[in-house]
Amino acid sequence: SWAGRRVVELGCGYAALPSLAAAALGAHATATDEPWLAAPLEISRSLNQKAIEKAAELGAGRRQGSLQIAALRWGELEAASKLAQPNGFDVAIGADILYLRVELPALRRTLKALGGSGGSPPRLLVLAFGNRNLGEDAFLTSLLECDRG
Repeated sequence: SWAGRRVVELGCGYAALPSLAAAALGAHATATDEPWLAAPLEISRSLNQKAIEKAAELGAGRRQGSLQIAALRWGELEAASKLAQPNGFDVAIGADILYLRVELPALRRTLKALGGSGGSPPRLLVLAFGNRNLGEDAFLTSLLECDRG
């Protein structure tokens, strides 16, 4: 169940559709992307707020989710840690966000900061991407190794 979970979406773009879906299912979602996208994302959030409320109404007893917007550049660990307060995110999602090999180390560090004070990424990662031969397998393996110590 998504109800009550803290969800962060990385690289949400203009629409933040995965975050909206999580909020509609009762999660407390935070959609993040570059600072210049904050204003268009706020418009999208406000336009979709009624849909989030209606989903809770139709979900008979389901908690109402929420959606907030936050600017976050990968690798800005202080901002990521602050966003993750107080206990880190339960779930991190990202759809089609892997484009450049050079971004993978910053994304890994950001995921670790978003997981909270333990230094591991959120317990559940939902990443959808096409393989662009950027070293995706090694990147995902490195995330698994974060959790082992």
